[in-house]
Amino acid sequence: MEKTTNPERRLFFLDWVRSVAILLIINAHFNDMLREYGIPAHVFHSNPSGLGVSLFITLSGASLMAAYGKDLGGVSSFFWKRFLTIFPLFWLCYLLFYVALSVQGGTFPPMQGNPLKYLLTLTGFDGFFLYKASNFYLIGEWFLGLIILFYLSFPLLRHAVLAMGYWVLPCSLLLMVIAAHLHNIWQVEMGANRFPPSRLMEFIWGMTLVWYFCRQDVTWKERWRFLAAAAATFTGIYFFLKPAWLMPHILAGLAAFPILALLAWPLGSGAMQSLTGFVSKYSYGAFLVHHQFLAFLFAFTTLPRYLFREGSLYPVFFAYVTLVFMLSYLVTQCCQFAIGRLRGRKS
Repeated sequence: MEKTTNPERRLFFLDWVRSVAILLIINAHFNDMLREYGIPAHVFHSNPSGLGVSLFITLSGASLMAAYGKDLGGVSSFFWKRFLTIFPLFWLCYLLFYVALSVQGGTFPPMQGNPLKYLLTLTGFDGFFLYKASNFYLIGEWFLGLIILFYLSFPLLRHAVLAMGYWVLPCSLLLMVIAAHLHNIWQVEMGANRFPPSRLMEFIWGMTLVWYFCRQDVTWKERWRFLAAAAATFTGIYFFLKPAWLMPHILAGLAAFPILALLAWPLGSGAMQSLTGFVSKYSYGAFLVHHQFLAFLFAFTTLPRYLFREGSLYPVFFAYVTLVFMLSYLVTQCCQFAIGRLRGRKS
């Protein structure tokens, strides 16, 4: 892994992992849409979303620790930067698809009911709580709400990592085991894969990996101790984490992140670095638009059936990915332009 925690310098391995993760998520929803339309084919793995989600959770912790591990820069400043990163683009994409649905249906979709539904959409938690009741959800899915919760908890988690070191890993495992046990006892309606305490260790894993391996002032003795704590924690996940179906996804994600980070070493130059940087930069926009955009493509285009056979499906998928990132580029640039203009007026 690259040895730096300077927020001004982009870490290539983070861009690389982010690129892989967003393509896994897009791949999963593309295959879901094929199944929904009764097409007996899939691209790459039939359902890679579990790995993609786990990578994104770990990546979020790693990215924040790389930028703010040594200096948070003030809690209010941190939260303001996260706000600008998440919400303006989320609101713009939501408005885009709300208008698109209005054009499709000939009228604006109704937005009536409990005022709490408006608050859930404004704060990005409509998908997170969709399991509980219908609301105005369009984009972002449950994952956006989960990541917002982790962002809100990052200053406290950062303090825990700085104070406890590698001991924070087994402590997070204990929390996961307790959370999984309570989830079963209380029969929580929210799926265990979406239950924040069940996914906390993946976020902390990313934080600790960066803290121990992307700093010059860490000795290898400390790193070996960290790795021993990580090995013990992984073993504990295998034996103690329930429900059992969640455990393989978490273990796969925890293992895949450092492996992908190591694979980034020979790739971090030239065209690959430029391509990965582009995909990473516009991955959030792609995450927001890809699902609804795919639904619109299937609803408004009539593609020949032979394009969806196993042999010819890959060019269709890559064309779709290209369109997704073109749309992401446009909405992200529009959002950044609007934020820049607003900042210019204030100054």
